[in-house]
Amino acid sequence: MNIKPDLNSVVYAVGNAFGTGVVVRDGLYTFKTPEEQDNRWNWLRFSAAASPGNSGGPLLDKDGAVIGIVLRASQNENLNYALPIDEVLQAPADRADIDNRASYQFDVLDTIQSGTFKAQFSLPLSFSEFSSTFIKLANAFSTSQLKALLGKEPGKVFPKGAGSSRLLHDAPRMQYFPGLITRKRDGEWEMIF
Repeated sequence: MNIKPDLNSVVYAVGNAFGTGVVVRDGLYTFKTPEEQDNRWNWLRFSAAASPGNSGGPLLDKDGAVIGIVLRASQNENLNYALPIDEVLQAPADRADIDNRASYQFDVLDTIQSGTFKAQFSLPLSFSEFSSTFIKLANAFSTSQLKALLGKEPGKVFPKGAGSSRLLHDAPRMQYFPGLITRKRDGEWEMIF
């Protein structure tokens, strides 16, 4: 492990790029970028190509020491992202910590709800237990975000809001059922057949 790699040094991204088997690609470790949520640590930015299948693979220095874990590719440039190995080594072995700022939007409203998904649970767990615990916590967070979002604009949620009364009180025409009630861009509710 190398927790203090030199800037502008040669690095190698190793992974199962596009599911084709182990692929090693070279590039340079070019700079650090603060993580987007709280600037608590810095991403390692590197120019070695990263493709689907590289995520979770090691980023190695010229001597083969792990300096980071490849987590994502850049969308606009070939400067990809790795989590520094020091962050991995400092993580507690007996606890999973979730701390992720997220935005939530309900398709029929223009408002966005922002919140922070924070949770902890004990480790070790099997992959199945880990997945079900994480999903349960994530679903609870999503439910709380939806409630908060709907609470911001209760007057726009069906059966309230523009056009709702018309849809509820028009004489039904059975030949048009089933239909989908949706909100138009101008905020008015309508039924689509």
